[in-house]
Amino acid sequence: MVSGHPQVKKRYYYAVPSYYDSRNKRHIKYVSTGLPEKGSRRKAEAALVKIRSAFEPPAEIGELCSNMLFADYPLGWPEIVKVRVKPTTFGSYESVVKQTIEPYFRIRPITLKELESRHIQQFYYEKLRTVKPVPSSTTML
Repeated sequence: MVSGHPQVKKRYYYAVPSYYDSRNKRHIKYVSTGLPEKGSRRKAEAALVKIRSAFEPPAEIGELCSNMLFADYPLGWPEIVKVRVKPTTFGSYESVVKQTIEPYFRIRPITLKELESRHIQQFYYEKLRTVKPVPSSTTML
């Protein structure tokens, strides 16, 4: 959540939005409104409301952000599950992500915010069309 207040610096109003990151550290940003100190208090407060509503704190490294590409999201997932699965399973997950999922979505610049179930369905359909079934060993007897 972004809070803030108007502040006068060098005879001009600044909007000062502030927010806390994931480590609970406070960050402050000064944004000039261009309004002079004299007679502009209400305009400065209105400008602060607009700036606060449009202000989006920068994403931290490794943190999910609605504007990040979906192709980048699954790359970190195998590391998250690595401690809970066997090494062979981890290798399988990692190869599926790097060889199948990531390349498909890399050429389609869809952000997490834009991702819809139809995109996943299109991915499944495309893979079902291109993947050849592997004959099982029992049918060869």
